[in-house]
Amino acid sequence: MNRPAVLLVDDEPEILNSLGRNIRSWCSEQGLEIVSAESAAEAERRVEADDLEVHIVISDQRMPGMKGDEFLRRFKSLQPDAVALVLTGYTEMKDIEKLLNSDIFAYLLKPWDRERLIIELRKAEKYYQTRKQERIVREKIEKELELGAEFQKALQRNVSIPKDKRVDFHVSSIAASHLDFSGDYYDIIKIGEKRFLILVGDVAGHGLNTAFIGGILKSIIYPEFIKPFTGGDFSTSRFLRELNRRIVEIMHNLPDVLIAFSAALLDIGTGSLLYSNAGLPPAVLVRLDDVATLEAPQMPLGASDSLEFSEHKVNFEAPDVLLMYTDGLHPTGYPGVSFVEKDLLDAFHRSFSRNALDKGNYGSTYKCSDVDHERVFSRVKNLIGTESFDDDVTLLSCCLRW
Repeated sequence: MNRPAVLLVDDEPEILNSLGRNIRSWCSEQGLEIVSAESAAEAERRVEADDLEVHIVISDQRMPGMKGDEFLRRFKSLQPDAVALVLTGYTEMKDIEKLLNSDIFAYLLKPWDRERLIIELRKAEKYYQTRKQERIVREKIEKELELGAEFQKALQRNVSIPKDKRVDFHVSSIAASHLDFSGDYYDIIKIGEKRFLILVGDVAGHGLNTAFIGGILKSIIYPEFIKPFTGGDFSTSRFLRELNRRIVEIMHNLPDVLIAFSAALLDIGTGSLLYSNAGLPPAVLVRLDDVATLEAPQMPLGASDSLEFSEHKVNFEAPDVLLMYTDGLHPTGYPGVSFVEKDLLDAFHRSFSRNALDKGNYGSTYKCSDVDHERVFSRVKNLIGTESFDDDVTLLSCCLRW
């Protein structure tokens, strides 16, 4: 176990002895050991060999071999929480400038005043405890975020995109956070032989809760809302209505949780698409010579337990492409960006060359992986005027094979 200590560093033994006598009573009250060293090199050896946890280090500035400011910078890498005080009899401006750039807590001149020295030690110990606690909390949060990111990645690995010779799906998801941590959700569930339920969601906010709410969605959607209807009629509006009530029930202690969510039911037997939207940007239907949005969004899930949602039904035939996406891909989320909806639709449409939608060129080998999501991202970034997205982005495309 590390031994808490105050480290004294000075090349003059009488200075070390005097300092030790002056602070011994205070250190004893604080449970701190006094460790002395006559050089920077000796100080580093003592700390490592004696397994010390240095709370405060008091160093002379002018020492042979290594000056105090250089030693303190090196020591910071060994024990980042330690609080540094400098004791010196010199007042040259160049030394003072070096010390100011070395994260020094206090600067004391020789000969020191014992009363002021003890006051500075008390402040330094309080600062040490605060800094140490902040580091512990920060490390805990970072660990929790890492665990949340791993949890979310595990959920995404469990999303099994259906393999079917008649239909193709392609999903791209980009996290805005450095931890690869996204508030977006997606799933594709096969219902019977000819129907596919396509789900895209966006949990409001960022942080650990978004991953766990995604886990809740994953755990309840199939057993509670899909499995009972696998052999019968399925309504996307009814699905969102019942899912919303369940979300409100589960999240009653978290009133600020809102989940933008859309659901599309593709029936390849009838060549139709049933669609409902709760707060996400409207899905886009790209056709050979046309592009259009589907039904406008309604209130997000979690806003109220009495929400109702409408349905929109369209024909869906090859080579049509359905695009569902979260709001990180929509220009309204970027301040100062002026655009009309047609600009965004044009960006989507121009992301698909006519050849990519042309039966004569692709024949039976055409698949949605031929739809280049990177081209979509690039064109939308150009529209926004940015090199990267500020929010999590998920883009899901779906099309029928010839």
